[in-house]
Amino acid sequence: MHDNSFFAREESSKSKRRYFGFMPTGKTTVDTQLQILAHLLVARLEIFADKDTKEAINNYWTVVSYYNSLKDVGRTFNKVGDEVSTFTSTLQYRLASLFGSDMKDFTFNYFGLSNRTKELTSRIESTKIKSVLNEIERVFDEDKIERSNKGYTYLNDVVDFVLATNMISVGIDISRLNVMLINGIPKNIAEYIQASSRVGRSTQGLVISLMNPNRAREKSYFEHFNNFHQAFYKSVEPLSITPFTENTIEKMLSSLIVSYVRNKVPGMAGNKDVVYFQKEMIDPLKVYIRQRFPDDENSINLFEKHLDNLAYDWIERIQKSGLKEYKQLLKRPAEKDDNQDWVLMQSMREIDSNTFISIKENF
Repeated sequence: MHDNSFFAREESSKSKRRYFGFMPTGKTTVDTQLQILAHLLVARLEIFADKDTKEAINNYWTVVSYYNSLKDVGRTFNKVGDEVSTFTSTLQYRLASLFGSDMKDFTFNYFGLSNRTKELTSRIESTKIKSVLNEIERVFDEDKIERSNKGYTYLNDVVDFVLATNMISVGIDISRLNVMLINGIPKNIAEYIQASSRVGRSTQGLVISLMNPNRAREKSYFEHFNNFHQAFYKSVEPLSITPFTENTIEKMLSSLIVSYVRNKVPGMAGNKDVVYFQKEMIDPLKVYIRQRFPDDENSINLFEKHLDNLAYDWIERIQKSGLKEYKQLLKRPAEKDDNQDWVLMQSMREIDSNTFISIKENF
């Protein structure tokens, strides 16, 4: 059957996600981005002011802006309290006739916007990501709008604007996120699909793709926008997997050996059981790796050499350094020092050490 060939089937239901392509001419992508953000922030106010659509405002109140680099995130974050807010207020007053009310009733749309802006990037500590997600999930409620003595309105306890990188691509399922601006097509089409799929999860969503006219690749996507988006899954690049690269072994082997010993070896799960470690405990792990990759003898030998070095170091730490608990053995990447080789990745994003700067003098 043409609509179901076992390997592929035809999907008859309509997508809840609508893609809109935008490419500036005569303006920089940064200036265009700020103007688009201002229009999106005012557009949500149109939904709020219309009695027929007001009930759906929570689904479109928070705007997500996706970036391909932290530098772009920082640049935009610094502009939220100034240019984005100014452009929004200017546009809002220019379109005052759409709202049919005193403009002071809608100043909450841009007042304090920088305070209601959150990041979902690697600049956030992994321990704080959950709290940021909880803040983003808070619904927009008219009761959260407050009025000052001069008649201006303010908004509290809701997130208006989210600046995100590829952190948002996987594992984020917040139904109230349905408007996204993607600033430049990611190099991997899979990343583009994953990022844009964060909106339109349970209701209709809008994805605006802002493309750079100075990049031939993005210009091509814009010129073939409909055809590309109707079948962009076939453009997903194949992945290359190299499990025995030295960098991979160095970063992951300590996690692997501790996880194996604590979960597979009887009597080694407790925090203080670290002192009972014996080198023979990891022999079944070596057998498993050899069975898993039987045709790569050189890589297996390198792997086993690193594994033995860690095992000997573990025993030496017990005998000479007084190792008594796993937490003495395991360190986060940010806690690594010259004499500490046992670094455990507690998050997929904890791969680099932090750098701290202390200002000693005032200039």
